[in-house]
Amino acid sequence: LNRDLIEVEVRAPDGTLSRVTARNVAISTGLVPRLPEGVVADERVWHSSQFLGRFNEQDPAGLKSVAVVGAGQSAAEITRFLHDALPGAQVSAVIPSYGYSVADDTPFANQVFDPGAVDEYYFGNERAQDAFWRYHRNTNYSVVDADVI
Repeated sequence: LNRDLIEVEVRAPDGTLSRVTARNVAISTGLVPRLPEGVVADERVWHSSQFLGRFNEQDPAGLKSVAVVGAGQSAAEITRFLHDALPGAQVSAVIPSYGYSVADDTPFANQVFDPGAVDEYYFGNERAQDAFWRYHRNTNYSVVDADVI
């Protein structure tokens, strides 16, 4: 493998293995900046929380292949940004699931942000809070707006 390229290997829960090679890699794996086990940040591997600053330090002409790892809003937005900013580059989206999860932004789902719903959650028992969180998780966490997809 070319020493200038980084190979990203992703193993799905069913054991399926996928590989992508890129010169630069952006990792987008959640709200708390962390990299997957075995991944070390350097000048070409960044967490999404560092993306814009690190991208602006690069010479766009040198960014010929880029991989974005993650399935949430940040990963999708970075992938979209790179497609727009680097029209001649190969931009790969490494999604560790079936695909991007679409945000539920219907009026019914958005009721979870009403003051009454907040009170019900806050004053609910642990079981009720857990059920509420699991049911409404796709309103605002690790999901992508439909227009970005």
